[in-house]
Amino acid sequence: MPSSTKVDLIVGIDFGMTCSGVAYARPKMKSPKLIQEWPGTARPGELNNKVPSLLLYGRDNSVKSWGFGCQTSQKKKEWFKRYLDERVFIEGLARSQQQNPDEDPPYATIQEVRKCYEDYMTCLYNHISDKIQKDESWESKRVEFIFSLPTTFTTPQITNSLRPLLTNAGFGTGGRRHSVAFGLTEPQASAVYTAVDQTTEFEDGDIMLVCDAGGGTTDLAILQKEGDDDDGTQLKELLPVAGYNFGSTNIDESFCALVEQRLQGAEGLELKENTAWTMMHSAEFQSWKRVFGTLDEKQFKEFPVKVPALKIKVSNEKAGITLGSMMFSHDDFKKLFDVEVDKMIKYIKNQMNIMSGKCPNKKIDYLVLSGGLGSSAYVQKRLKEAFTGYNAHAVAPSLKVIAAENDEPQLAVVKGLVWDQMQRQKTGKAVLKERIARASYGVVCDVPYDKKKDIGHTPVEDPIDGKQMLKGHIVWVIKKDHPISVDDAKMHEFTRVFPRGHSRKWKSSIVICHNDPYDLPNNTRNGKNWNPDVKELAEVESDLSAVSHKKFVEHQGKRSFFRKGEPYYEARYDVKFVIGAAADARFELWFQGQQWTSPNAIKIDWQEGANVPAHPAEASPKKFFSTGRSRRKYEWGTDDDD
Repeated sequence: MPSSTKVDLIVGIDFGMTCSGVAYARPKMKSPKLIQEWPGTARPGELNNKVPSLLLYGRDNSVKSWGFGCQTSQKKKEWFKRYLDERVFIEGLARSQQQNPDEDPPYATIQEVRKCYEDYMTCLYNHISDKIQKDESWESKRVEFIFSLPTTFTTPQITNSLRPLLTNAGFGTGGRRHSVAFGLTEPQASAVYTAVDQTTEFEDGDIMLVCDAGGGTTDLAILQKEGDDDDGTQLKELLPVAGYNFGSTNIDESFCALVEQRLQGAEGLELKENTAWTMMHSAEFQSWKRVFGTLDEKQFKEFPVKVPALKIKVSNEKAGITLGSMMFSHDDFKKLFDVEVDKMIKYIKNQMNIMSGKCPNKKIDYLVLSGGLGSSAYVQKRLKEAFTGYNAHAVAPSLKVIAAENDEPQLAVVKGLVWDQMQRQKTGKAVLKERIARASYGVVCDVPYDKKKDIGHTPVEDPIDGKQMLKGHIVWVIKKDHPISVDDAKMHEFTRVFPRGHSRKWKSSIVICHNDPYDLPNNTRNGKNWNPDVKELAEVESDLSAVSHKKFVEHQGKRSFFRKGEPYYEARYDVKFVIGAAADARFELWFQGQQWTSPNAIKIDWQEGANVPAHPAEASPKKFFSTGRSRRKYEWGTDDDD
């Protein structure tokens, strides 16, 4: 989460699958301001709230144009946000090779995807810099760049792989006091915007289910308003956020497949290569997609979409082409939309089912829609039919379905990012004060061995005091489904001993578990084997080499490991867990009540495969059974003498 340090400029960036938005605020501004002027638009001075997430490379592999400047090019790079998650990239590559073995995939390697991201962010940063510094330099200012995250980013490796790319793009480098942070998830940011800058007046205790449906992902969050006071609006999560990999680009791909199917059955047509792809990107189709649902079926006749390079006099009944345009009925578009809307309804119902089990005495008051797909009139109509009146869910008997912003639901995320930090600057309190942990995070340590309770485990003799110790014990610092306050970070205290002249670097293992909090294992091992429910998240190295030995507690060497009378030292320090939005996580080293910020004070080696679930399983009855014993922590840990 961004810090509460007073800043001169807050810049929020919502990087989307199809379009990206930028909003900013200075201390005296009453609300966030959008960047609306973008290069490459059709008319000079044209205003657009977002810029397309597109790139076009030249022959030398350098960026030729971006955003609006390459919308019509068939060689443009698009939808690369989807593949920033390496797991999704690998699955997509395998699927592409299986379905189209003779065609090159859109991206051959994860490095190519990351290059697109870095290059796009470079273009975006340069434009933001030019616009905001038009009247005043920001070099000496304290500037915070805050990025939203989709909930489908399921591993810390994703956010940690993006940080150096953002730095290379320029973010955080324009001044000594510039910084970069990942802020809220997309549905959290939408909820913040809805609660703070919205015509609907929410009352204290109102509960909203936010559905942020964009180009490539659909994210869900359930939050409750805590009331307005001198600290501003306050929200708290009731369930962990959930994310799914579907959105409006699936409608585009289904339309493309429909066009290809029609053209395959037609003969005698002189067509350009990639006709279906070109029609999918055409202004006509995208315009029809946006307005679908604003007219009912009786008012609606047919949607014409021009077939590129086809003469206006050409018609083909088998392909559904009349006078050079392919015609689509209301039912054609309905089928394209319904596949995605049915998924939305399914997953919203699942969140409601989970809510009824975990918070049986609470009722959802609002279903808030944001994002490009969420702004669709047809989507809003279907969801009202599915969740109001006779179809109302037991946990939402009087549900009201609203858009996050009546004219532009797509802007809720980027504005919410900035609003959250604006309130924190003004009051010291974030809008989203409490989140729900999506997984349990623990520290691996040693505890005294108990032969009656530790059956199946082999003790190890401590080299310093000769005590029998059980290795691999887990202290769960953060537990799944438990609230995390943004202002009260969780800490774990480490106690290490070392003789004079020895290393003051220690490695500690951080693990993650997705079991329910009543079913958490207390050891990394199940007998002789590694416990499959426990995944290594990171290895954290704490380095206090720069601390004078005088600041540590000195003891006289009474242990056989040392020569008689030789002193040894005891170091006590804390590692703070900062579990951010989606799967973003970082750790801070604290010594004697202050954050230790010397270079390389804390190093993190992220482990592969430690995913945070993007969404919950289907709602099911609870199971209750013993969790094992509670153990007193007794930590010596492992020294790192390298």
